[in-house]
Amino acid sequence: MGFCLLVDLGLRKWRTNNNSNRSTSFLLLLLLSSFALKTSTRNLDWSDRGALFSSGLRAAPRNAKAHYNYGNFLRDSGGAGAGAAAAEHYRQALKLWPQYAPALNNLAAVLVAEGANAVSSANHRYSSEKDGAEVAQDTVAAAANAAAGHSAVLGRAEAEAELLLLAALRANPGHANSLFNVAILRR
Repeated sequence: MGFCLLVDLGLRKWRTNNNSNRSTSFLLLLLLSSFALKTSTRNLDWSDRGALFSSGLRAAPRNAKAHYNYGNFLRDSGGAGAGAAAAEHYRQALKLWPQYAPALNNLAAVLVAEGANAVSSANHRYSSEKDGAEVAQDTVAAAANAAAGHSAVLGRAEAEAELLLLAALRANPGHANSLFNVAILRR
């Protein structure tokens, strides 16, 4: 507010000392119009989270926080493939800033969630296959092998997640989310 008053005072003083009021008014109108146009186009970037974070990536593609924020948006959107897309942006953030504890923490959380989703979907497929039918012995063996394979996937995801969380704690020993998530993994 004070800046606007200062600008107004300066313009009034300049107008009284300058005899070309018509050209001055035209230039001020042109300047004001260009700023209004820029503001209206920038307002479109603030229409929703996705537009805001994607505009941040367009403006600064080599900014770790821009990739981190877009990864959070993708993770929170929960669409098909959102976890993998979010993980890719967290990895890009870590390429740009290897010690970025929040990105390490969120990448670990996405990897564990993706591993858990793989196990859950495999269990769902198996339970829907056996509904209403006698299960043959070889089907049970195949399901047990699949469950073991998915548990191994989840185990690898948890192991990678723990390494990421420990890296986050080396970068920022007091990062509360990483401390909490390590405790959850080690329970």
